[in-house]
Amino acid sequence: LFRQAAQTVCGSCALSAHCWNGGRERTTALLSLLEKPLRADGSLTRLNVPKPFREGCARWVELSEEVARRWSFHMAREGARRRVAQVRSVVSEQLGGVGELLEGLSRKLEAKQVCDGTAEEITEELLQWGCRLHSVECTSEGENRMELRLHIASWEEGVMQPQEIADLLSDLLGLKLEAEENDDAAQADCITLHSCPQWSVSFGAAQHTRSGESLCGDCYSAADLGDRAVLLLSDGMGSGGRAAVDAAMTCGLMERLLRAGFGTRGALRVVNSALLVRAEDESLATSDCVSVDLYTGKAHFSKAGAVCSFLRRGDEIIPIELPSLPLGILREVDCAEQEMQLEEGDVVVLVSDGVGDIEQYSWLRSELLAYDGSEPRMLARNIIAAAEAKRSDEDDDMTALVFQVSCTE
Repeated sequence: LFRQAAQTVCGSCALSAHCWNGGRERTTALLSLLEKPLRADGSLTRLNVPKPFREGCARWVELSEEVARRWSFHMAREGARRRVAQVRSVVSEQLGGVGELLEGLSRKLEAKQVCDGTAEEITEELLQWGCRLHSVECTSEGENRMELRLHIASWEEGVMQPQEIADLLSDLLGLKLEAEENDDAAQADCITLHSCPQWSVSFGAAQHTRSGESLCGDCYSAADLGDRAVLLLSDGMGSGGRAAVDAAMTCGLMERLLRAGFGTRGALRVVNSALLVRAEDESLATSDCVSVDLYTGKAHFSKAGAVCSFLRRGDEIIPIELPSLPLGILREVDCAEQEMQLEEGDVVVLVSDGVGDIEQYSWLRSELLAYDGSEPRMLARNIIAAAEAKRSDEDDDMTALVFQVSCTE
C-alpha cells in the first residue's frame, strides 16, 4: 500500500531521486511510521501524522492523504470479503438447518403405522351393531395417537350417529375418540375419527419493562398446536427497541417453524442463522422453549442462553438449569435439552434473566410454594411484583411465563 501511494505521489516530485535512489532505507522507515496512527485512527490528519515524517518529506500532506485513501479502500474491500465469507458460512449452516428440518418431518412421516389388526377388530365390532364397512383406514402416529377413516357400505335402520360410533370404539381401543364434522355430501358415507389429547395446558404471563424504555426487550409466546403445546420465551440483548426486535424475531420465527411441524433443534439452527445475518452489528437473543406432548404428558425443554426454570410438583421444587450460549454468537447452535414426564398439577415457571439473577431464586421458590394452583397468570404477576420489589441494582426487563398441566382422562 505504501509502495503504491509513493509511486503515485513521488513520481512527480523533484526530490524523488534523492529520496528513493540515495536514501531508500530512510524513506521506507519514514513511511512505516504512518502504520501505527493509521491502524489506530483509521485515517491520517495533521494531528496524528508523526513529526519525523512531516519533517522528512516535502510533500507529506499529499503522500499521507494518498496513503489514507488507499487504506480506506483496502479496509472496505477486506470488510466486504469477510462479510461475504460470513454470509457463505451462515448460508451453509442454514441449509444444514433446513436439512435437519426436513429430516425431522421425514421421521414424523415414517412414524405413521398402518394398523391392519385394529382395522379388523373395528370391522367385526361395528358389524354386530348393524354397520357394514367397505374398508377401514387405521393409522397410528405414536403413543395414544390414532386416526380412523370408516368407509360405510350399508346402515341398518336406527344405526348410531358418528359420535356414538366414536364412543363405542373408544371403549374397544382404550382411547378417547372424537368424530370430525363432514360437510362434504360426496363423502357422506365416510366417517373420520381421531384420538383426543389426554393432557391440557393452561398458562399465564406477566412482564415488566425497564424504566425509561417504551418497549420490553423480552418476548413470549404460547401456542396450542393440537398434538402439543409450545411455550417460548426470548430475551434480546440489551433493552429497548433493538432488543425487542431480536426477541420478537426469535419468538415469531420459532413459533412459525414449530407450527409447521418442524423439530426444536432444526428450528433453532434456522433462527440462529437469521440472527447472524440480520445486521452487521451483533444480534443476540436467548431461546427458552418447552414443548408438551398433549397425548403423553412428556415435556421437552430446550434452552439457548436461557436462565434456570422451575418445576413445582406438590411441595417439591425442581430446578431445570441447562447451561448454553444465546443465539447469534456461534455459527453452530449451542442448545441444551432435557425431557421430563409431567404429572397431574405440575407447574412450570420460565423467567428472563431480569428476574432470574436475584438472590439465587430463594424468594421465587417461596412464591411457587405459596401458589394455590388456581390461576397461572396470577402467579406470573406475583413473581414480577416480588422481583420488582427486591431489585437493588439497575432495572431490567422482566418476564415470567407460567403453565400448569392437568390430565383430561
